[in-house]
Formats: sequence, structure tokens, C-alpha cells
Amino acid sequence: MHFVPESKPISWVEIKPFEFDQYPTKILDGVPGIIYSPSRVRYPMVRVDWYKNRHKSDTSQRGDNRFVRVSWDEALDLVYEELERIQKDYGPGRYTQQTLVGAR
Repeated sequence: MHFVPESKPISWVEIKPFEFDQYPTKILDGVPGIIYSPSRVRYPMVRVDWYKNRHKSDTSQRGDNRFVRVSWDEALDLVYEELERIQKDYGPGRYTQQTLVGAR
């Protein structure tokens, strides 16, 4: 006996603002387009040099380096580890001084 799973595509049904929101945002109207966009990021990717060397990576390679796919669990772990490192090295105030995790 063997099992063959059947996969059915999930389609967007509806999105509604919070019922007590007096000023719902029009951004909600764009959510279905984001979910089904061909340019949507479907998998987490990490720059190879950063993946190998973390914060000691060669920053001159940014934008010119290969990326490697990682699992969602690993991506969350990487973000957590980097946030912990930044807080340890620079203090919690550092988070407000940057726009990207690990950027200096």
C-alpha cells in the first residue's frame, strides 16, 4: 500500500478590514495581487558569502554575489542570530539606526 498526496491550488477568497476599523486602508485591495505576483519571493535566499562568513563577509560583493536557498526555519534562525549579535555588539538602540538586518 502506498499514499499519493493530491495537491489542489488554493485561491484567494476574500479580504476584509477589521470590523471596528473606522478608516480601513486601501492597501488591502492590493493584497491578492501581491500573493499571486510572479515576482513574489517564494523561498528565502541568503547571499553565499554572508551565509559562509556572516557579519565578517566581504561587503564589496553585495549585489554581485550568488544566493543560496535556505529553509524558512533556517532563515528565521539566521535573522534571530543576527539580531542577537547586533544587540550584543551595539546595544538595543542600534535597531533604530538601520533599515536592514546587519547593515552598518
